[in-house]
Amino acid sequence: MGLNAIGAYGFLAKAHIGHVVEGDIAFVGRAADTDARLSVQAGIVADFDRRLGQIDGAIEKATSKGRTAAAMALADQQRKVRGQLVAQRTSEAKALAALQGAPAPAAGCLRAA
Repeated sequence: MGLNAIGAYGFLAKAHIGHVVEGDIAFVGRAADTDARLSVQAGIVADFDRRLGQIDGAIEKATSKGRTAAAMALADQQRKVRGQLVAQRTSEAKALAALQGAPAPAAGCLRAA
């Protein structure tokens, strides 16, 4: 009877440990996927920031050299492009913010299991 109890305990312990390991592997996989998507999305937002900075820098450089007419002309030329970039950056930043909130529920599920 004692051996039977030990055998049943071993079987149940193995099943429990297997279940926990599967959950941990699934969580790590989701976390790695989320981290990769966060990294890509952060790169996209940084690229928009860089492009906007280039436009602003060119206008500022022309202004600092005393060429205000050229700076105003450049600003007028780039107004539409800059507006599109700002809109795209805002959209991508919202996607990044949504991704940054994604790991929290997954971590909560792991702790609950």
